[in-house]
Amino acid sequence: MKPVSKFALAFMIGTMAIAPAAYAAKDKKKDEAAKNVGGPQLSPEFRAAYAPAVNPFVENKFEEAKAAWPAAKAAIKNDDDKYQAGIFAVQLAAKTNDTALRQEGYNLLLESSYTSAETKQSIYFELAAAYYDAKDFAAAETKLIGAYEAGYRKSEIESLIATSLGQQKKYTEAAAWIQRSIDAKMAAGQAIPANQLKQAANYALNLKDNAATNKWMKMLIKMEPNASNWRDALNLYMRSANLNEAQTVDIMRLMRENQAMKYPLEYSLYIESIGSRRYPVEAKAVLDEGLSAGYIDKSDPGIGDNYAVASGLVDEDIRTLPSTEAEARASSSGNMIALTGDAFFSQGKYATAQSLYELALTKPNINDKDGLDRSERTIMRLGIAKAKQGDWPGAKAEMARLTDAKRMEMGEYWMIYIDQQIAKAAG
Repeated sequence: MKPVSKFALAFMIGTMAIAPAAYAAKDKKKDEAAKNVGGPQLSPEFRAAYAPAVNPFVENKFEEAKAAWPAAKAAIKNDDDKYQAGIFAVQLAAKTNDTALRQEGYNLLLESSYTSAETKQSIYFELAAAYYDAKDFAAAETKLIGAYEAGYRKSEIESLIATSLGQQKKYTEAAAWIQRSIDAKMAAGQAIPANQLKQAANYALNLKDNAATNKWMKMLIKMEPNASNWRDALNLYMRSANLNEAQTVDIMRLMRENQAMKYPLEYSLYIESIGSRRYPVEAKAVLDEGLSAGYIDKSDPGIGDNYAVASGLVDEDIRTLPSTEAEARASSSGNMIALTGDAFFSQGKYATAQSLYELALTKPNINDKDGLDRSERTIMRLGIAKAKQGDWPGAKAEMARLTDAKRMEMGEYWMIYIDQQIAKAAG
């Protein structure tokens, strides 16, 4: 945290005159004049103790002034004394580079009702910056909240409060403060900084609030759809969603679409989900991409073994697949037709896959050998096949047909991606 208000605060306090002659004097006429202009009304006790500190100050005898400071501070009797003493302490601290004295002065100014609200806001913020840099996050939190309650609304203060709370592992309070910041921006029609969405997702993650984590990450990939954000969003979703193998495939395909795969674990998960024996063409293509990018290495047994298996089956898979289409089209089994569509999809033959998925969906059901309905899976893959052919409106329409809770969750991520492609196409 940087004390962004430092120079403004120094200017404000620097222009507050310490007026040694006026406040050291005992002339009642001067007292009355001060009252008439609304100036600080100093106690006699403070005046007497203040003069030995302030007079050497104006003569640039700062060490002498510093030696007299404790007595002046001890003589404080009222808010006006605190105000004048606070200004003096801050100015003397600036001349002697005394951080502790500066903080004494700031605290006196905060305690004084004579100090303006604007000055208090800046002081709170300045103190918070010092505490934050010293890693005293509890004190930083207190001062930041003080600034906020005094009306300070600059420098993304809600986010800074959340950060101070997060550093103390007060994730519930941190989440509430970052939510406050985001809500205010949304209400004002302002852009939400990406770092705040990440901050909100991090707090939700620490609170094990999966719904909130995914909500913030979806907002992030809508705003900043880069590979890193897509990778984080999809990995966090999969970690909490308890997906089966077939569902994992369709999320990993989305990660691949966004060129977001980077780590060996992601490549292994993709290959395990599709099967290097079941769909060798797709498996080899995915591994080739990772190898070419330098993200994976064949020396990793999980990578090398699967690559060898897939490579050995590619030619046979390509040779035999066309002969299965006619048999599938003649079948009354919606599941058989859909599975054949999956095979064509895995080889990048998306138009044929689309046609087979559409045919499967005309059948009475798409039940697998265990009697489980696979129609939602087929609808999603029909949408993905259309997306692979650049039919973005068609792909979006298929995703909108989903009714299964899990597939609808997955479909939300695909819809974000599809909407981004529609926006790109529109220029």
